[in-house]
Amino acid sequence: LSVKNWKKVKRGRILGGKVGIRSIYKMVGMVKEPLDLIRLSISDIVTVKMRGERELRGTLHAFDQHLNMVLGNVRETITTIEIDEETFEELVKVENRSIE
Repeated sequence: LSVKNWKKVKRGRILGGKVGIRSIYKMVGMVKEPLDLIRLSISDIVTVKMRGERELRGTLHAFDQHLNMVLGNVRETITTIEIDEETFEELVKVENRSIE
């Protein structure tokens, strides 16, 4: 399968709207190294989990062998958990911001 067809398989649109089991096996054969999977995700929306309960979600434009990535239309989510000293309840705060 080509990269274009791989993307169609991921979205379930190959073979007239149905994903054939043979197509999936061919697709799995294309991924021999972890970077192959990332290469097939170019132009797709990806989620990058980072340290400190941070998460980036955006369109993958490019990457290198060190996994430096170029993302577009990024949304950053920062989750913080605080414990109330009186009630010992967890207070979860989620902060979102867009990075253009």
